[in-house]
Amino acid sequence: MSTRYYFAYGSNMADEVFNARVDGESVGCAVLRDYQLEFSLPSNRWRGYAAGIAAFDGEEVWGRLWEVDEAQFEVLDDFEAAYTRLEVIVDRIQSEKNVVRTESVSALTYIVRPERRDHTGGAPVPEYLNHMVAGAEACAIPEHYIRFLKAASTISVE
Repeated sequence: MSTRYYFAYGSNMADEVFNARVDGESVGCAVLRDYQLEFSLPSNRWRGYAAGIAAFDGEEVWGRLWEVDEAQFEVLDDFEAAYTRLEVIVDRIQSEKNVVRTESVSALTYIVRPERRDHTGGAPVPEYLNHMVAGAEACAIPEHYIRFLKAASTISVE
């Protein structure tokens, strides 16, 4: 069965979250240009807001690339029911022997369905944000973006 790249920018960046859903193979990090990260999906599962992306010139969203087959995407579709698939072009970043190479590749990602998107936005719970940071660190996303994630506001839910 053929595989495609899946660009994860939210909690699915984390091994723990992603592998509990499907068993894909991580192939490093990538950047999606002219989009911005937002917390725009009220989530009962996370008890706060989940990540989404929106087109925005000059911004960028870093994430983790996974190799996923269609059957695995169908499982992800069930978990990501508030999202819809979107094909995007990302720049895959590969480092070998202190040489950094960039390759533009096609990937599928998920965007929040318009009817579910809260345009005013909100904040994630710390657990959700911690998954994002762990996934970013695991695939060597640049430190400036990890600092950006760590600086995001969170909400406490009791």
